[in-house]
Amino acid sequence: MSEHSYLTISAAEARRRGYKPLTRGCTQAEGWMLHNFIRDMMAGGIAFTLVREEGNPASVAVYRKPGKAQNGNGRGA
Repeated sequence: MSEHSYLTISAAEARRRGYKPLTRGCTQAEGWMLHNFIRDMMAGGIAFTLVREEGNPASVAVYRKPGKAQNGNGRGA
C-alpha cells in the first residue's frame, strides 16, 4: 500500500472539508507508520485524508473527520 493510492490534498483544503490533523507528517522512511495509520482508519471505518505537508512535500500527514466511525472510508472525499 502506498500513499500514492490515496488522494492527497492541502492542509487548508482538508480543514475546509472538516478534517483535523491526526498525525504529524511521515517521511518516506516512516512509510510503515503511515501504512499502519491508513490500515487502522480503514478497519475502523473512519473518514480520513492524506495531506502533503506545506514546506516539506516529501512528508505526508493523516487527517481524520471528528466524530464516530462511519460505514466506509472517505479517502479524501
